[in-house]
Amino acid sequence: MFKILPFLLFFSCTIIANAQEFGGFRPSKLWYQVETENYRIIFGKDAKEEAQQVANTFTQMNGISPNIGDKRRKIDLVLQDRPTRANGYVGAAPFRSEYFLNPPSDNYSLGSTNWAQLLAIHENQHVLQYSNSMYGLTKLALLIAGDNFFGVFQRLSVPNWFMEGDAVRAETEYGLQGRGRIPSFMNDFRQYSLEGNLPKYSVIRNGSINKYYPNHYPLGYLMAKYGKDTYGDEFWTKVLRDATAYKGLFYPFSKALKRHSGLKVKEFYHASFDYFKDSSTVQVEEKTYKTVENYYFPKYLEDGSLIYYKDSYDQIGAFYKKGDKEELLHRPGIRISNYFDANDSLIVYAKSNFHPRWFWDDYSNLSLINYKQGKEIQLTEKARYFSPAISQNGKSIAAVFSSTKQKYAIHILSIENPKEIDSIPNPENYYHNNPQWLNDSFLICTSRSWEGKMALTKVNIQTGETEALTPWTIYLLGVPEIKNKNIYFSANFDGLDHIYQYSLADSKVYKLTDKPNGQYQVSINSKENSLITSNFGLWGNRLEKLAISKKEAFQIPKEYVKPLTAFEQIDTKSTIKLDSSSNFQIERYRKVKHLINVYSWSTTFNDPNYSLQINSENILNNLRANMGVNYNTNENGAAVYGNVIYAGFFPVLNMSISRLQRSNTFRGREFRWLESYLSTGAIIPLDLSSNLYIRGLSFGTSYNFNEIDSDNDFVGNIRVHSASALMTYRQQRIKAKKNIFTHLGIYSNLDFTKGIEPNEVGQLLFQNSISSRGLFKNHNLMLDFDAQLLKGKESYTFQDNYFYSRGFDPAFYDDIYKVSLNYHLPLIYPNAGFGGIIFFQRIRANAYFDYSQTFGNFIGFSLEQNYTSCGLEIIFDTKMFNSFSSTFGIRYGRILEGEFLSSNGREDFIEVFIPIRRF
Repeated sequence: MFKILPFLLFFSCTIIANAQEFGGFRPSKLWYQVETENYRIIFGKDAKEEAQQVANTFTQMNGISPNIGDKRRKIDLVLQDRPTRANGYVGAAPFRSEYFLNPPSDNYSLGSTNWAQLLAIHENQHVLQYSNSMYGLTKLALLIAGDNFFGVFQRLSVPNWFMEGDAVRAETEYGLQGRGRIPSFMNDFRQYSLEGNLPKYSVIRNGSINKYYPNHYPLGYLMAKYGKDTYGDEFWTKVLRDATAYKGLFYPFSKALKRHSGLKVKEFYHASFDYFKDSSTVQVEEKTYKTVENYYFPKYLEDGSLIYYKDSYDQIGAFYKKGDKEELLHRPGIRISNYFDANDSLIVYAKSNFHPRWFWDDYSNLSLINYKQGKEIQLTEKARYFSPAISQNGKSIAAVFSSTKQKYAIHILSIENPKEIDSIPNPENYYHNNPQWLNDSFLICTSRSWEGKMALTKVNIQTGETEALTPWTIYLLGVPEIKNKNIYFSANFDGLDHIYQYSLADSKVYKLTDKPNGQYQVSINSKENSLITSNFGLWGNRLEKLAISKKEAFQIPKEYVKPLTAFEQIDTKSTIKLDSSSNFQIERYRKVKHLINVYSWSTTFNDPNYSLQINSENILNNLRANMGVNYNTNENGAAVYGNVIYAGFFPVLNMSISRLQRSNTFRGREFRWLESYLSTGAIIPLDLSSNLYIRGLSFGTSYNFNEIDSDNDFVGNIRVHSASALMTYRQQRIKAKKNIFTHLGIYSNLDFTKGIEPNEVGQLLFQNSISSRGLFKNHNLMLDFDAQLLKGKESYTFQDNYFYSRGFDPAFYDDIYKVSLNYHLPLIYPNAGFGGIIFFQRIRANAYFDYSQTFGNFIGFSLEQNYTSCGLEIIFDTKMFNSFSSTFGIRYGRILEGEFLSSNGREDFIEVFIPIRRF
């Protein structure tokens, strides 16, 4: 039962944003800061302009009333200028924020708003939400237990849909655009309106593994916007206050919603949807498929065949060519975007690469596939390229280049010699996205200005002179295609995303499609006078072929046209001024002065060790320290400990100290002793990810000192000096959503400790796993081989961290070997739960076989013994309290050999367990 205790106490674990990387920047980097009463912005020398801009936005936002409350908790924000991916987050534990300043290359993902301003508005709204959650039990949790428990209590009382939906509401209300003004953002709910089939709240709240549902961003915006519009500007302030105060201990948010609106949360959800949907919209028939499948960026070739990128919930993505039949061309590597360009023999796309040690230094390089020859070559190294396009003669590539100083350009590279690079002048610093070759002298782009407006542009390759073919507006434009002196693209000029044609002959725009929901990524078949688009659907983005018919000229509206069946108009009174020229005082940020930042305590578990500890982590995230207590279930012993890890240098330095209770058992007699432990060492973590594989390698060494205090002759009072070597390698092929584990994974861990003379003790722990695909796409076959070899058994052993065969207690041995065979398969996807407490996304099974063999001898007794068990595990992938992903299982096992060491003395057993994952 002890092993399920962490599951019952899971909510006390640290909440850490997925975006965090420990020790990811070079030690030579200099940092600066802008500090006020409410925030400290920390940044490198290349981001000074963005720091001023963010500080100005914060100052304006903090003065808006009403918004979400008047409380302001000071936060530290780090601006990262090196990563190529676009992201931002606010972490509850420790309370800090981080922005990745490179803008998204996809116009439709987050719109055309100035990226630094959008981040500042959206993420600062989260800061204000957390600040105004300090009431009642949530505030008490912060005062008593720190950020971890504040984050847990806040997360349990406030749904993630409100946090993100209200932040989208803020970015839309206070910015020039925001996702509330982007039609594609609400495609999901528009489709539900068209099909007349709204999912249950519990399903859309928790999500699904086998079906597509909108995430908490559009769900939250739908409900947050409805709440403010219907019940007033102070409505959500009151709900947030009452919920985090836990007025009504159970279901506090739902009760607060009921108290201030008269509606339960499910009723509020349906009322929000009724407020959103357009009753005049013509309904369409619901289409169902076997699985969710997406087709992106279809492109017709000269022979009429089609190339596209396709992925599904069952299978990872690949480039395909379709003529008479579909042909798999190539599976691309890890990348930020699915965008690519192709001709009759080549495909070019931007793939991600990573610095092995400094994780913030990642890259986006151009990769060229000759699919007729089955070869791929990487054209660039340590670059930052996006949206590449092949020239009409097939000799050059035009690609967007983004520098760490947030300066943008189009580079022209020769395919034969990609080191020959011509940079097109760009004095206005436009983000000339999705360049397409009009001819050898001009490119057609969908350009974004610093202010966040877009236009279809013609760019002179020699001079950089930019001609706007359409007006600069906040309308979004999709990837253009040029055929027969016409430019085809998607845009939301009339409130929805439709396909348009710009005629170079008469400089007029023509509207070609009029579907009730989003149409994107157009390609033209000139021979058939038809077009194909990637259309949004609830079973994935599917391709649709349409005939091109002559349309009347379309006049692009000068005034903003709100998205159909959405909410927002432009209200310039509430728009935050875009300004990077403010003169906030800049100072040096001294890293050494801010190394200690005690923020909370937490529990952690890694079978057989279970810990309760106090945590410290600095804002730059390169020094962690903790102290606490630990319990080891193999030895039934407690310990007090302290650890410090510093990742500011190339090797990560660490030091640990502890005082342990230890034990061992032989022939029914338990031997116990106290032990003091000191270790100091270094480890080098490397990210070796590339192509289809996420790979990590870490290796290092340490010096250890153990002092044993024992009152029995079995152990004695001794001192042990030892040295340790550690190596861990983990590889996993990227996987589709429904895949349980990776289709090709390798895990290998070697932990060797050897006593320094005269201590004749030693321990070798060797753990290995291989994961492969099973009989079907979503099945997995896993093979484990583990070993632990001991030396000096009669006097002293190091702490036992071995994971024994299922159903057995720890054995007495010198050497032990174990082989495990596991076969995982999905059973059902319930997509159902109970009372907001637990929601079952998937139930799966694992049939296992464990075989262990021990060797050695002890005072005349042989330690050679086999321990064999097999069984069936039913594993539940769930959401707990609508918030936390949690996996647990029920195991039925049978002892086949070695009954005398079974954990319950019986041949068969049933137990609840938490799966230990190596992938």
